[in-house]
Amino acid sequence: MLYRSIDLYKWEEVGELHTRLSDFGYMWECPDYFEFDGQGVLCFCPQGAKLNDPGNIYRRVM
Repeated sequence: MLYRSIDLYKWEEVGELHTRLSDFGYMWECPDYFEFDGQGVLCFCPQGAKLNDPGNIYRRVM
């Protein structure tokens, strides 16, 4: 879920984040959004991502 706040005290629900990732864990921790060179960047720590999923750059290859 996405929320926004102007003063960090009152929060408004914006909605659910939708991506092209079909199955990339059950929760994304420590999200951080910023813009770089005109592009939006979302960094997060996926919890429950499959270890051998090519999209998981921290995967353990067995």
